Amino acid sequence: MSAEITSKAYVERFGPQRASFDGSIVVCLYGKPEFLYLQSAPVRGGAGIDSYEFIYVCNSPELTEILQREARICRADLRIEFNTGVSAGQCGIWGGAIMWPARHARSKRLLIVNPDVFPREAGWARTHTALVEGLPAAQTSLFGVPAFYDDGSLMHGGMHFEIDTGVSCGRTVLVHRNWCGWSITARGPPPGTQALLRARPVPFAVTAGFSCRGSGLV
Repeated sequence: MSAEITSKAYVERFGPQRASFDGSIVVCLYGKPEFLYLQSAPVRGGAGIDSYEFIYVCNSPELTEILQREARICRADLRIEFNTGVSAGQCGIWGGAIMWPARHARSKRLLIVNPDVFPREAGWARTHTALVEGLPAAQTSLFGVPAFYDDGSLMHGGMHFEIDTGVSCGRTVLVHRNWCGWSITARGPPPGTQALLRARPVPFAVTAGFSCRGSGLV
């Protein structure tokens, strides 16, 4: 079903188009097209951001007209070069709404970001580029960043997996099965808790604001 929906999706580009970028920021709007402007405005002003393209994805086709209006306003006001992607229906958040527009990226670096994520530092784009170019590939192929609440406290410093036991009813017996779930590491500490902010290897799970080496068209 998702493949059928995404086969009819399309991308519309706004502003002068460059051939390549240092990174492609892909955002699924979750049915909230107004986040396009709200997020673009604070992100746009930082040093180094001109080397990144934006791809905003709407998997609610009934909101296409509103999305395009927001895109035109954003382009005229902020002078951002970006793209909007619209699918033919709900195709999931990650598997559908993120993966198909990523194929249109004009870089080899994908930054997958939730629409309600905003930068704490104006120069985050330049910092990100320096990290990707300066660290070994093993550390930058896929990495996440700490997320914070609006009051400055740590939302989480990573994720981890937990194994638990579930019980279901068979015809005559109770069946016990192990299942794997995930949990957030360190929710709520002060923002300066360095032990939770250091770079470290983690299980294969990252936050909804992460960077990975993609297979763009460059």
